[in-house]
Amino acid sequence: MSEINTKEDETKPSPPVQNDSVVIHVNEQPVHLEQKKVTGLQIKQAAIAQGVRVQLDFILMEELGHNRTRQVDDNQNIVVHDRSRFQAIPNDDQS
Repeated sequence: MSEINTKEDETKPSPPVQNDSVVIHVNEQPVHLEQKKVTGLQIKQAAIAQGVRVQLDFILMEELGHNRTRQVDDNQNIVVHDRSRFQAIPNDDQS
């Protein structure tokens, strides 16, 4: 007969359940993210996968409120929340 619970199992605490998923908006469309710490590239990839009409070479701008924005680079880590809003615009740089 095998033992169901071992002492080792009894002393291990269960890992905390974290729900870091958020819904942000990219070009006015909701985008679900599984985590709050993401890069600009991850935001664009998630938006594309969820049907938002953007491309990976678009420039990503975070809307900060009061008519202020900041550019989010592809490799830049940021923390997003449910109120985070972004505009992804074509990169018109012809150089």
